[in-house]
Amino acid sequence: MDKSNIINKHTPLSKAVVYLLFILFVLFTSYPLFWLGYSSLKTNSEIQNDSLAFPATPQFTNYVQAWEVGDIGTGYFNSIIYLVFTLVIVVMGAMMASYVFAKSPYVKVSKVLKAAVGLGILISTHSVMIPLFLMLKSFGLTGENARLGIILTYSAVGMPMAVFIATDFIKGLPDSLVESAQIDGAGRFQTFWQIILPMTKPVMATMAIITALGTWNEFLLGFILSNRFTKALPPTIIAFANPRTPNYHLQMAGLVISIVPMIILYSIFNKHITRGVVGGAIKG
Repeated sequence: MDKSNIINKHTPLSKAVVYLLFILFVLFTSYPLFWLGYSSLKTNSEIQNDSLAFPATPQFTNYVQAWEVGDIGTGYFNSIIYLVFTLVIVVMGAMMASYVFAKSPYVKVSKVLKAAVGLGILISTHSVMIPLFLMLKSFGLTGENARLGIILTYSAVGMPMAVFIATDFIKGLPDSLVESAQIDGAGRFQTFWQIILPMTKPVMATMAIITALGTWNEFLLGFILSNRFTKALPPTIIAFANPRTPNYHLQMAGLVISIVPMIILYSIFNKHITRGVVGGAIKG
């Protein structure tokens, strides 16, 4: 019997199994968001009595109370500041470093420097938490002045992965583009700004989304380094989880408020992640 006939005979069953697995995976991963959504409309007693039940009467006022009581507006403001500045530093810094690593004539030196940057991926943030805190405190970058310290820390954490993603992508671009620009009299910065950046929009979007998700959802660093005026959203929302007087309904509402921007951002730009990563892998 021909092997192709055997494969074709089992193709419908294989597709059915794959679709079933995908459906189960989607249900398994999306149910926590669905549960969080309807739990944010319950009263505190309803959540404590039966956490899986639907609300008897939707309490939309939970969002108003969470915003006012938890001072979520301040957390939003700080999170946006951290996100914007971290994105600019990580994306532009990684692109410039990656351009040098990928197109520098000094190949061995570039590999050594890239490996040194790559060590940052292997360093756990938790393992350097104490010395990091002591160093930033000695420079006065904690508490009320924590914004600069948090931005620099987030940028340092996100930079290594961004450099690795961008380097593989830029390495796949034809060297003739850079050579032609240099022959026409363009300098390195002009070549980078006018030639490289327009062609690397997919990988820039990939780096931006990955960095944005990590920065927006980060909790531990922001909790340790900041105070009530410089806290981002995650440390702000955790204040509802007081063990003595827990406000679970307000905490659920605050979590919904905090994740909506990232869900919208990811829904709009999720295709760019695939283009950036797959494009770099194919070109590399």
